[in-house]
Amino acid sequence: SVLPHLSQHEYDPNSILVLSPWFLAPTDTTNTTLSFPNNALKWNDVGPIAHTFRYGANDSFFNKISSYRAMDEMVETIMRNKDERFPLLERIVVVGHSAGGQFVQRWALTSSSNVWGDDLETHLQQQQRELDGLRQNENRHKNAVQLRAIVANSRSFAYLDARRFLNGTFQLPPKEMMHSCPGYDEWEWGLKPGGPLAVSYISNSLSSFHSKQQMIDRYMKRNVIYLAGAKDDTTVTASCEDDEFQGRSRLERSANFYAALNILSGERGESVRHVRLVVDGVGHDHTLMFQSDLGLEAIFGDLFLEEIEDELEIDVEEVEL
Repeated sequence: SVLPHLSQHEYDPNSILVLSPWFLAPTDTTNTTLSFPNNALKWNDVGPIAHTFRYGANDSFFNKISSYRAMDEMVETIMRNKDERFPLLERIVVVGHSAGGQFVQRWALTSSSNVWGDDLETHLQQQQRELDGLRQNENRHKNAVQLRAIVANSRSFAYLDARRFLNGTFQLPPKEMMHSCPGYDEWEWGLKPGGPLAVSYISNSLSSFHSKQQMIDRYMKRNVIYLAGAKDDTTVTASCEDDEFQGRSRLERSANFYAALNILSGERGESVRHVRLVVDGVGHDHTLMFQSDLGLEAIFGDLFLEEIEDELEIDVEEVEL
């Protein structure tokens, strides 16, 4: 292993709080002996697309509470109670595998929760910061709780511009491809308006910036780790937006998306803050992914991003056990 050996027994269960949100489907409250309040939030799981919670849809009861807003509220509730109930809190890690990975990537891209610590990056706050001459980021973050997102074996990603990897080249698709699959860059696969699912959370998030690029810049600065199973290389088929524009397998799609991030950041003269780790010998299995040395390091490790590279003197994009 290129990372220090880690095992679950090294972590004191009394120092870890695990919360597992259940985004209810309408049938979940009927096909069970569990009891739910009549106004329990639920998200459609069959239309207009499957499992709409993954993409930030509003609930089906009130039709105004996005699944992403529900996640915002979870982390914000923890932070509101930090001093009284969690005074030793150091880090909040939001982890998702497969469909959960799709949820986490898109939420990390679009969330404007102040728990991320980058709320100054919206254009109104950025202008105010510049006017006031505030340059206190280092002190502001010194005692802050770090929010980290881990995207594991996601089937698809929300891309940041209209280019895709086709035949090994990051490019705009040919017109005939775009005509045959016109929604390839619409939400859930990109940031263009449209797509099968109207999501007010996304449009509201985008409208808080002068330009889409500001949201992209914010995402690039966030603590995001992509975990990929080296054996999660089976061909997956779902839709033209996934299959024709993002890659053959989950492993390939993860590699393509991460390479796209590096190209986008390089074009702006910056380095991407995100990390991609490949877990050797593991396929589409959440247990093996998260119990691996790299999975545990991603969740619990104190090192992050450039610090990992500096410490281990390796290219974290190509880490393999």
